[in-house]
Order: sequence, then structure tokens, then C-alpha cells
Amino acid sequence: MIGATASRGMIGLGTTILAAVVTIAGGASARGATGDDLIATSTTGVGADTVTTSTVWELPDSARGGDTVRLALPDHASSSLGDGRWIAASGAVIGIAVLGPDGDLSITLTDAADDPANRRGETIVTTTASTTPGTPESFTSSATSRLRADDVPGAFHGVVDRDAANKYGLWTSTEPAVVRWSIDTPRGPWDTVEVVDTVTPGQDIDCAAGVSVRSTTRMEPDTGYLVDLTDVAADRVEVSCVSGSLRVAVTAVQDGEIVEVAFDATVAGGPRDVENTAVVTATRATAPTVVRATTLQAITAPPLTPEVPAEPGPRPGERLAATGGSIAGAAAGIAVAVALGAAGALALRSARRRDRRSTS
Repeated sequence: MIGATASRGMIGLGTTILAAVVTIAGGASARGATGDDLIATSTTGVGADTVTTSTVWELPDSARGGDTVRLALPDHASSSLGDGRWIAASGAVIGIAVLGPDGDLSITLTDAADDPANRRGETIVTTTASTTPGTPESFTSSATSRLRADDVPGAFHGVVDRDAANKYGLWTSTEPAVVRWSIDTPRGPWDTVEVVDTVTPGQDIDCAAGVSVRSTTRMEPDTGYLVDLTDVAADRVEVSCVSGSLRVAVTAVQDGEIVEVAFDATVAGGPRDVENTAVVTATRATAPTVVRATTLQAITAPPLTPEVPAEPGPRPGERLAATGGSIAGAAAGIAVAVALGAAGALALRSARRRDRRSTS
């Protein structure tokens, strides 16, 4: 018997060693593999601030603990994932998920994924956007231009700072003396840009001649002059003009757009050196900040465990009757039974004596 027991023990040990060798040789190279996709069917709903994707999934047959599987969720891109536990329908945590910036979900599996009961499930992926409005900011730039009596139009040579206001003038007539002032606003985008120009004494703005409001996004590379100017839509422009000052406001200035405001002013006494300053105030709100957060919710349905019946206890012994009472009552009952037994025995002996006498 001892020999047989030892023999079985050696066989069991040999089987264990063989299984270990097969595991190392056949499975080590696959552990930690990356690239398999989940077998999944997804349905996505998009709301105002929320995107919800319901995914019914199953692990590929080749996936094992330590491997990484993927699930494409493009509607959940640019979001941060909080709790990344990937949970099967059984309720077991079988991996840890990481959401990439492009919406690809990478799930690194744990050893629990090797259990056949933990290889499928349904997961609700929800991404919620939280928007913080931008804050208003204002930029003010002033530009002063001086025009001499004998200045004539000519090519401009230099660098124009298009992130600031610029102003220049030219004579359009000498009798009467008329100067055309032009103001270029800083490059957009702006919610509103406002130009205020107050002329110096001796100049009168010709409001009747009208105010030109044009814009462009293009410049002549050598001179810096604005080119391809077009009229700004009237519903974007507000003009206030009196002889001594001009105010022009333009809304919805697009990215890279530059607005040119031009007007005529007559100069009393003929051409002479003149100058004045324009003040440009541009306002806009900074871009809103959008933060997206993603959560995972597993739909779990753990398998039902059948109820195990309780094992029967020891069977109580049979008895004629069940009575209740105190210990003293039980003792009294025993005394009565003894007395009755003694009386019966006495009666039996008396009967026997009478029987012997009558025989003799």
C-alpha cells in the first residue's frame, strides 16, 4: 500500500510538471499581446451635451489575461476617462481601460478574463461636456497721422503692424482742400471693433459725402497695403457722424479680417500741415473652455446560485407524550409512579399467600 501511494504521488507530480512546461512553451509569447479588437455591436445617441454609446461585447477567442484589446469610440474623443474598470456581465472586473485622445479605448485584461464566465458583457459609455464661457477682453490702440501740405501719394516702404491700428491720409483736392483719412483696425477676430476719430480745429468731417467701411483678409506683400477690399454688410455696421468727430462700430470681425474706415474732411484755408488721432477699441470673449468626461457603466447579470437545502438534524427519540412543567413537578410524578409500583407488588404477594393457604 505504501508503494502504491508513492506511485500515484509520482504520477501526479509528473503531470503537474508537464502541464507547466506546456503552458510556458505555448502561451508565454502571446501574453501581453496588443491589437485585437473586441467583438462588439454599438449604438450611439447624441444629445446637447451628452454622448451615450451602448456596446454589447465579447472577448476574442485568443484574448487572455495580460493582453490588450481595443474598442473604437470616435464619438468619445478628446475626453478623460475616470474609473476605467472593465466589468463583464458576471460582475467580475476583467480589465482596466484607457481612453485615447482619438476615442480608441484600450483594455488591458486581467487573469479574470480567462474564466469563460467573464468573457462577455454590455457596457454603457457616457461622455458629458461641461462648457465654461469665455471671459471678455478688450484691446485699445491709437493711431496718429500727420499730413503735410505738399505730401503726394506714393509707395509705402516698411513693415505694417497689423495687430495694431494704423492711420494715414492723402490730399484728394486742393480747392477746396480735402483730406481723406483712412484707419485700419487690428486684425480679427473680434466681437466688436469701434473706431473713434476726432479731428483737430480747422477740419470739418464731410458726413454728407458718406463713410466708407470695407474689409479684407489680404495684403500686398511688398507695400503692406490692403488689397481686395469689399464693403462690410450694412447689418454689421453702425455709424455716428458729426462735423467734429466720427464713430464707427463693426461687429463679428472674422479671424484675420481687417476693417478699413475712410472719410473726407475739409481743411479751412487750403492745404496745410494737419494731423489727428484715431482710437480703436476691439473687444471679444476668449474661447469657451470645454471639458469632456467619460464614464463606464457595466450591465451586470450574475448567474443565479441554486439554494442549497439545509442538512437534516438528528432525529429526536419517540415518546408517548410531551408534557411541560417544572423539575419539582417531574419529581412528584416519579414519586407517584414508585408508590403505585410498590402497592401493586404488595397486592401481588398477598394474593399468592391466600392461594397457598387454600391449597393446603
